[in-house]
Amino acid sequence: MFINEYGNRNDPTVILLAPMMISGSDLYSQMSPFLQDSYTTILK
Repeated sequence: MFINEYGNRNDPTVILLAPMMISGSDLYSQMSPFLQDSYTTILK
């Protein structure tokens, strides 16, 4: 299991759980326009 963290730790945190059949990096690339510069993202 890989866990990646993106963003500033001082921002609110969002945890993204990748479903089956999609990689964590694909999920992050799809969601990052909505979360960028506003949240710390933890991707599991």
